[in-house]
Amino acid sequence: MNDRIIGENFIIDLTNVKNSITEENPRFKDTFWSLYSLPFDIYVNRDIISTMGNYSSLHAVGLKRFHDVIHIFEGRIRKAKLEILDITDPLVKVQLNSGFEDLPNFEKKLNELPFDKIIVADIYNHANEIVNKKYPDVNYNFPKLITDEYDLNYQEWKYFDGLINNRTTPRTGGAKVFPRNEVIDGFDVANRNIIHPLPYLLYVLKVGFQDAGFILQGDILTDPILLQRTIYSGSKYYSTGDQKEVKLIITDEDYTGSYPAANYSKQIPISAPGKYRFKGRFLKAASESVKIYKNNTLLRDVQGDGVIEFNDLEINISIDEAIKTAIIKIEFAGQYHNNEYDNEGKNIGVAQIQINPIRQHSDNGDPIPFVFNENAVDVARALPEWTFGELVTAIKNLRNYDLIFDGSVVYMNRINIQPNDDVIDFRGFEIEKPTRKFTDKQSFLIKFPEIDGEVSEDIFFDENGYQIGKKGNETTTEVSINVYPVKIKTYRAIATAKPVPDGSMLQLVYYDGLNSTGDNHAKNPTGLSAKEIAEDLKTWYINRVTNNGFTWSFLVEKNKIRNVNIRSEIYAYGRRLWIKQIVKNSISATSYQVEITTEGMD
Repeated sequence: MNDRIIGENFIIDLTNVKNSITEENPRFKDTFWSLYSLPFDIYVNRDIISTMGNYSSLHAVGLKRFHDVIHIFEGRIRKAKLEILDITDPLVKVQLNSGFEDLPNFEKKLNELPFDKIIVADIYNHANEIVNKKYPDVNYNFPKLITDEYDLNYQEWKYFDGLINNRTTPRTGGAKVFPRNEVIDGFDVANRNIIHPLPYLLYVLKVGFQDAGFILQGDILTDPILLQRTIYSGSKYYSTGDQKEVKLIITDEDYTGSYPAANYSKQIPISAPGKYRFKGRFLKAASESVKIYKNNTLLRDVQGDGVIEFNDLEINISIDEAIKTAIIKIEFAGQYHNNEYDNEGKNIGVAQIQINPIRQHSDNGDPIPFVFNENAVDVARALPEWTFGELVTAIKNLRNYDLIFDGSVVYMNRINIQPNDDVIDFRGFEIEKPTRKFTDKQSFLIKFPEIDGEVSEDIFFDENGYQIGKKGNETTTEVSINVYPVKIKTYRAIATAKPVPDGSMLQLVYYDGLNSTGDNHAKNPTGLSAKEIAEDLKTWYINRVTNNGFTWSFLVEKNKIRNVNIRSEIYAYGRRLWIKQIVKNSISATSYQVEITTEGMD
């Protein structure tokens, strides 16, 4: 199969095109993607003019700079982007970027991925059913979390125990439940609980790759360090409803109908639960009516004439009604009226309406908002402000994963530097004097988020080993891993995870079901402390800073290295080597001049 580029309506044969192809091994980068770059010239012939556009014309307009194409290279098919760089008639200089430099959804926010919003009958009961399960039986869970984000001295939080997803034994005894938020006696707001689902990490990864058209496979699916890790968003999941006073008038311009008959109608949305007092004053003549509805249920029907006033109508808005937004509708029908004016000459219309909350206020006079725990699980809303690409890259760097695409399957496997049977013999391509590079002055700093009150867990690697908490120098390569494995704290004799209110990092909370005492407490088992991460990554990074590699060039027939890819392990100069970078300069239809840079594995 000849190397070529296939566009929407054009084909460019690369067989005799002299170009340079550079590929970098993503194992030696803090991202996944390798980049293929082919800067080369093509002639503007009739086929190009008729299919791509007349790039030789100085007067042509609307010519595309970028073309989405298929790149066939050494028998492998890749999506690519062809960029027009410059034009000097009759030549067009182009560059081709191909390979998985970026997945289609890598720039998507996590909350833009296609997660289902699950509607449940009762979120408190649903959470109580889920907490005894773990992944993969469930895709999210409700571990109890400690928070000091809310001031318990404020009246809004006087019923709150400082615990997200609180689950406890009722005062009356019996099985443990999630305490419910309610409005007591119609005015006392009792915000007892915040129900916040935490999606499992592996579930989020699966959905993200499915969104890009791939099925996730490999070591990642059984990684014991990650299997039961959930994600805490670091931001508020719940919504609030604030009882508000409503004042409005109906004027003579609001009527419908044929004069002198008139119908007036108003709809008022109410989005906070509790009691409300409806007050109204309506101008009326004989045989007129005033009707008040709540969600199409008639509450008051007044017939008569003259001026009607009342302030004794109390309306109860339940939590479920408030979540969906209750509608108070007023229908006022009868004869047309002119507007009234008060003593100061202000237009007060043909009706004046007030809806006053019967509520509790804070000490400074502000109404106390009600915390809604919606009867739904919205995974997208329970995730941090990260892109999918940021998530995948963070997990790659945290656990030293590689990413390999094979058709519709993507494999995430741990990088292994142990010997294998697939080493390719490269001794036939050796030259007498390659360039040898030592790495003993190289160093790496694995940098984690800074958490108030916690000691730095950054890991510094050099030829002497690793140190925790040490900073790098001007030559240190920094690898940022913005991941926080949430620590266990104790609060009111409760030992569970205490995340931080920060949506900029990936907070991982370990939860594998109820503990031995039947509590939904999170854990932080071995695997993700600084020392454990350092020990896990030590072999990889120490190998990188204590080894040396070779760089050399050689001529070769194309078909002799067609099966060599950027992840191939080769044997040359008496060493097992990884290919760090390879440049293939096409000098004829059958030959390459190859420049290769390697790094040792022994």
